[in-house]
Amino acid sequence: MHPPTLLTLLASALTVHAGCFSSTGTWDSSDIVSFSGKGVRSEESDKETARNFAAIACDTLVAGDFSQEAKTKSYCATKKEGLKYDFSVTWTGEGEGFLDDETCKSRLNDEINACTAGGSRERDGFVFV
Repeated sequence: MHPPTLLTLLASALTVHAGCFSSTGTWDSSDIVSFSGKGVRSEESDKETARNFAAIACDTLVAGDFSQEAKTKSYCATKKEGLKYDFSVTWTGEGEGFLDDETCKSRLNDEINACTAGGSRERDGFVFV
């Protein structure tokens, strides 16, 4: 199975879709190989990579102030050709919003961990994709 091109289509959609995505690929489960009957980690899994990129996204760009002019913040990373990780957070509340770093990481990780192909959910006035 090919690794996912994560969250690309719905991240840029204007409407909010809550729940898991099904139109993209699923997380690669080939990170465990068998060696002498024991599971051995061959390389970082897609989910683990996504969690690491989500942390970078929140640390460098996504967390912080959301003004009327900048309601959506996005971050994209590529691990290898054909494998892209896209994250976005949209402020849907009125006026200005603020998203702290830890909440940003936690909410993006919720979407990574809960779904086999990424997902989107609205929480506390923010949409996490």
